[in-house]
Amino acid sequence: MGVHEWKDGRSYSGQWLDGQMHGMGSYEWSDKKIYNGQYVNDKKSGFGIYKWPDGRVYKGQWYNGKQHGLAEYTINSESGDSSSLRVRYG
Repeated sequence: MGVHEWKDGRSYSGQWLDGQMHGMGSYEWSDKKIYNGQYVNDKKSGFGIYKWPDGRVYKGQWYNGKQHGLAEYTINSESGDSSSLRVRYG
């Protein structure tokens, strides 16, 4: 386990292997986007949850740093309502 913070405001807290993000971790960008999930060789891979500051959420599979496989994508409206859809990427 370890934490790395970049000068531009990004940060990663989680597992490492040979200097790369590998295993479970949490990555936050300076614009407040957040990814919590699995990494393999510095890339999102396996199950993860990606959250945008506007309330959108992607919960699902990743492969080689990209959304891949089954997932649930949630969109929140300005009125506070939300709608979710199941999607397949890749």
